[in-house]
Amino acid sequence: MLDDGGLMRPHVRFYIELSREYQGLVHVRCYNNKYWVPEQPAGGISFAVMGVADKPEEDPSKPSCTLFEPTFNASGDHPSDPLRSVSFFHVQLKQYATFTTQPDMEGEPKERRPRDFFWLGSEPSFFILIDLSQLAVLPRYVAFKGNNGKYLRLGDNDYLEFTASQVSDPRAINTVVSNNDGTVTLKSRGNGRYWALERGIGVRCIRADAARVGTLEPEKVFKVAKVGNYFTLENIQNNQLCKSTADDRLGTEAGSSSSSSSSGSIAEEAKLLLEEPVLSREIYNVVYNETDSPRIYGGTDFSMVSASALTQKETRTWDTTVSHKAGVSTTIEVGIPKIGAGLTIEFDYEFSKSFSWGNRRGEAEGTECGVTVSAVARQAKCDVPFSYTQKDVLYDGTVETTYHDDGMFTGMNSFDVQYVTREEDL
Repeated sequence: MLDDGGLMRPHVRFYIELSREYQGLVHVRCYNNKYWVPEQPAGGISFAVMGVADKPEEDPSKPSCTLFEPTFNASGDHPSDPLRSVSFFHVQLKQYATFTTQPDMEGEPKERRPRDFFWLGSEPSFFILIDLSQLAVLPRYVAFKGNNGKYLRLGDNDYLEFTASQVSDPRAINTVVSNNDGTVTLKSRGNGRYWALERGIGVRCIRADAARVGTLEPEKVFKVAKVGNYFTLENIQNNQLCKSTADDRLGTEAGSSSSSSSSGSIAEEAKLLLEEPVLSREIYNVVYNETDSPRIYGGTDFSMVSASALTQKETRTWDTTVSHKAGVSTTIEVGIPKIGAGLTIEFDYEFSKSFSWGNRRGEAEGTECGVTVSAVARQAKCDVPFSYTQKDVLYDGTVETTYHDDGMFTGMNSFDVQYVTREEDL
C-alpha cells in the first residue's frame, strides 16, 4: 500500500536482493521480511503486488515467483533524475507493477476502488528510488562534536561554533526535521531558528538565523552521510561539506570534498561525531510482530563434546531499522525471542536491564555434569520486528514519550539439542 509517512517509517523501506540464478533479476523484501509477489485480492481477477511471500522463489514458471526485472528510466517520467527512476517487471506474469486503478473495477465508485496497491499492468510505472545506504537518518535531538574536541553550539550573531565543553550545554542541542527525500533541516534549540548557509563566496558559514517556510530553500537543507564512526553534513545549495573553519565556526568552502567521497579523502575538519543530548532513556511496552514477520535463517547443525560441562552460547541485539541511536544510557523491559523446535519463535523470560542499541549481548548457558556428554544440536539466527514506547529525559529536564515501530531484534541460539551421555569410571 502507498504510504506518505516519509523515510522515518520502516514500511516505506525495501531491500533489493539479487537473484542467485538469474543475472539482472531481483527480489524485493519488505521491512517485515516478506517479499513482493503477485496476489489476487478477494473478489478481483487482476493481480496486485503484495508483500506476503515468506521466502524468495527463483522458479519463473511458478505463480509464486518473486523475481522482478528492474529497468532504469533514461528519459520520460522523471528526466531530471533518470538514474533514480525505475520500473519493475514481473518475470512470471510478464507485466509491470503500476499505480493504476484495479482494471476490473474501473466502473466502480472511487470509494470502492482499492487503488493503494501496485497493480500489474501492461504499461510501466516508475518509482523514484532513494538509496538509503548513502544516507543516515538522525534521531530527533542531536549534538555534534568537531575535530577540536568541542561541541557545536549557538554563538554570537547566530553563528554555529565548536566551543562547548559539554553535550548538556543548552545551546549545543539541535532538533532534526527529516524530509521525505532523506535530507534534513536542523533547528537550534538555543534560539528556535533553522540552520542556513549564508550568502557570499569563498568560506560561507552556517548560521541559525532562518525561519522555516512552506518551501524549503536549498540553503536550509542538508544531506547526512555516515563515514565509519563519523558523520558528514552536505549543504544542498552548494553541494559542499560543512566543516570547522579556522575560527572554529561551521561553514563550507568551495573545493571541499562531497559526501560521496571515500572516507580517506574527507578532511578531518568535516568529520563530525554525533551524540544524543539525552540524559536517560527507557524502552518499554515492547510488542514483537510475531504473527507474520519473524525471519529465521542461517541454520546449521553442530556437535559438542565435554568431559565436565556443556556450554551453549546465545547472542541477542535490539536495534532500530530507521534512525541512528547514539550513546544514551538506556534501560529496557522486554521478553526474549528464541528459536524453538520446528523453527518456530518462542518467547523466554522477561528482563529489565541496561543496554545499548545495536550492541550484541552474549550469554552462555552451562550444564555441569559428572559424565562425558556428547550432543548434536541445531543453531540458527532470527530477526523479529517490534514496536516500543521510548521515554527520554533531556538535559534541560524535558521529558518526551514517543511511540516507534522501527525496532528489530536479532538473536542466535541453539535448539533441538540431543544428548548422549557415557558414565565415567571412578
